[in-house]
Amino acid sequence: MKTTLLLIGALSADAISCGQWYSNPCLAEDDARYDPSGSDSIIDQAPVAWGNFEGFWRYEVKAYGPDGQPQEPTITNPNQPFLVGGFPYPYFPAFGFLNVTISGSRMYQHRYLIHPPASADFCDQAVIPGFVNVLDNGDCGKTGYSYFSEIFATSSFERDGTVVTLPNDSNLGSGGLLRSSQTYTSRPIDNRTIYSVAKDGTNGGLLSETIVFLNADNTRLSGISEFFISLRNEARLAAFFRTDYSRLESADAFAAALETAYEANNVPLENRVQSGVVPMETQCLAETCPTEEAWCTIDPGCGVTPYQEAEGSVKAGMVAGMTVGVAALLIFALYLVHLYRLKRQQKRYRADFAKRVADAIEVQESTYALESDKLLKEFHQLDPALREGASGKICKEEMKEFLQSGVVGYITESDFGALFSAIDTDHSGYVDFLEFCAFMAQCHDEFEKEHVSREALAKTIARQLAKLSMHDISVRSTSLAAGMVMDAPTREIPRDCPTSIHHSPTSILDSTRDILTLNDSPTGSANTPCTPKSIRSARSMGSGAFFS
Repeated sequence: MKTTLLLIGALSADAISCGQWYSNPCLAEDDARYDPSGSDSIIDQAPVAWGNFEGFWRYEVKAYGPDGQPQEPTITNPNQPFLVGGFPYPYFPAFGFLNVTISGSRMYQHRYLIHPPASADFCDQAVIPGFVNVLDNGDCGKTGYSYFSEIFATSSFERDGTVVTLPNDSNLGSGGLLRSSQTYTSRPIDNRTIYSVAKDGTNGGLLSETIVFLNADNTRLSGISEFFISLRNEARLAAFFRTDYSRLESADAFAAALETAYEANNVPLENRVQSGVVPMETQCLAETCPTEEAWCTIDPGCGVTPYQEAEGSVKAGMVAGMTVGVAALLIFALYLVHLYRLKRQQKRYRADFAKRVADAIEVQESTYALESDKLLKEFHQLDPALREGASGKICKEEMKEFLQSGVVGYITESDFGALFSAIDTDHSGYVDFLEFCAFMAQCHDEFEKEHVSREALAKTIARQLAKLSMHDISVRSTSLAAGMVMDAPTREIPRDCPTSIHHSPTSILDSTRDILTLNDSPTGSANTPCTPKSIRSARSMGSGAFFS
């Protein structure tokens, strides 16, 4: 019960933790988003798809217009995004290099795109004022063009393998598809397919891309991308792209292939990404890299997850069980109190019974040693009728009268009821000899205690009487009987009276009590004090039987 009360106190004092034996399961048991020990690593969440995607890739991309035809170079407004204001270089095909690095919860994608020089026919076309047919001081028809795009992404708080990009104006660089406020989300559909979607919050652009691993070695990828723009609150297809990837085995192979592409497409040195320096000299290709503060706005490795485990609650069954348990413990405690009170009452009425019976019958030995005829004799001392050959049973009223007539004096109704029920085992309303014997055996310890107590008292009185001469005792007895003072004439002690006390301890106790109470008696006794019957006060049958 103490443990239960402590548990209840603890549950009421502190917040309840989920997942305990007494509380509801934690959400984390079935939902990884709520697991504080769960991994935010991108590879851990989708080891096959992202593990195979990481590395170095070379690709060829072909662009198609909304009509499905190959995308041709067009003069362009340099102040408008690509595919909105046009692009003055061939995109069928263009060439690219992708370096994917994954570190814990963060992903870095660096793309290098290279376009060959435009055809002579395109360069011979008239250029409308405000438009150009070449970018960054290039030479139309002679020099190619290069730019970069970058994606900085982290795993998400969803912990399902999804990666989300930081908003970054340089994600697709100058001349890229989307150039401002872009967010990009990628999610593995299965071990061989990755789906991505990018949104441009400024221009209303939308890019949807699906890439698929084509072979068992995961060295070839195929990607389809669709680019939509928003016109009059409606998304319209502006272009779509077909991309074929092949894996490069090392950083050196990546750098060599990129350098070869620069040379093959005659990209001016000043137009090459980071002046053509590979590997990268900084964390990013742009002039400004994301700050740690920016990373932590979406990175679950350093951000605060919205999926917080709620405080637990005690199970409904546990509440019911605890209620029943506390009730059961309370009942048990009350039962123990009841048993304790019953034992106390049993001890009390046994002691009362032992005192009264010891005052009424001649038990001078252990109750265990009494023979049947002696027990019957003691039983007959309880009621005169039994000695006259009556039924051999004592009714409840006779038992009560017997108990209240001796030194016990008064016994409560509760104690007497319990006592009589304990003796009257067959619930007949009478106590017979067998029931008396059985209860006498149960009260052995109480009888022994009473017997020892009386013997000790008798010995004490005997020692005190031994200090007096029999002459003094006679004078004391006779003087008290006559109502005289101590200097009254004394009587001589008969020659046949003993000079010492040979009575039993209980007789000494009784005789001494009579001598000391003669001055309270209206008549007193003139018999010789050493004769037991002459010094006893008149008493009831029960008390007199003890010394008869």
